[in-house]
Amino acid sequence: MVENKSEPDFPQRQDCEECNRLWTTYTLATRQQLEAIVAQEAALQTGDVEKIKALKEAAVEAGRSKALARKAVWDHAATHAKTKLQGQG
Repeated sequence: MVENKSEPDFPQRQDCEECNRLWTTYTLATRQQLEAIVAQEAALQTGDVEKIKALKEAAVEAGRSKALARKAVWDHAATHAKTKLQGQG
């Protein structure tokens, strides 16, 4: 099995509402990025230069959103790790 190091690889705490919210945001951002890439690929088949350009920009923006969501998940997970090291969680 091939590991995907681009995705956060730590478990989600089921009892943490913030974890749940951040993972939902990350999941939606990932879906939006994939949809933008698929739409861009489909537009390439049509040769519609304006549509291709707009969809490329949308795919780039979706990638940025996904990266920000991924960082938020990592940053929040670090608070759990810190709490655990301090013996509080």
